[in-house]
Amino acid sequence: MSELTRASLSIERDLMERFDRAVEEGGHSNRSEAIRDLMRAHLQSLSWGGSARVVATVTLLYDHHARRLTRQIEEHGHDHHDVTRSSLHVHMGADLCLEVVILCGGASEVKAATQHLVGLQGVLHGGVVYSDLDAAEAHAAGQWGEG
Repeated sequence: MSELTRASLSIERDLMERFDRAVEEGGHSNRSEAIRDLMRAHLQSLSWGGSARVVATVTLLYDHHARRLTRQIEEHGHDHHDVTRSSLHVHMGADLCLEVVILCGGASEVKAATQHLVGLQGVLHGGVVYSDLDAAEAHAAGQWGEG
């Protein structure tokens, strides 16, 4: 494990209580571990440049009655076939659909593709999670230290 540094934070009581509950209910063994993971994720999302290899999961929730939206999502996969790896379509009810799209490739191309998907008219909620493959490989090789 790499050398640890102690840090002191000033955080609103309500926010800290909510975070502690999330840590307790989640998979982290303590607050420090959870904060380290959040810091790594945030730094990772900021660190990659246009040539970095990234993977992104795009989650879209939408009303399937939205004009041409289902077709636009499908066409997006064909238009960006070089970075689109997979998609999953789930019927959430009579009107709502959930689409999860996995993209992998150069950071600038993946980011442009994700922004296009999330920005489609008719998407009720869109979210993206990026992971830097180069940084993940470095972490797996021990270059970031342990947990």
